[in-house]
Amino acid sequence: MTRQFAPLGAPLTMANYAVALIQEGAVALEKPAHVERIIRDPEILVGKPVVSGTRISVELVLDHLAGNLDLDDLFAAYPRLTVEDVKAVLDYAREAVELQYRAGRQ
Repeated sequence: MTRQFAPLGAPLTMANYAVALIQEGAVALEKPAHVERIIRDPEILVGKPVVSGTRISVELVLDHLAGNLDLDDLFAAYPRLTVEDVKAVLDYAREAVELQYRAGRQ
């Protein structure tokens, strides 16, 4: 697993999905699952977040799962998706909700 290091005492936020581990005076931050799998490109679906290498939007996956939680059905409908892609979509959505919540509290 790739880890980024921040100096001890650096702010850690839920938005960064910080999983803090004390290692030799530094705090290790685990990389969020969606960082490499979910992209935003103005040339792809007008900048909607999509699963990297596809034109499958985060919104499309969430909409499908909201109506039908059967992953076999999801993978049949979108054979290019993987379990890791779905985890990244859910991670991305969770971060979006967290950021919206925090913005509303300020």
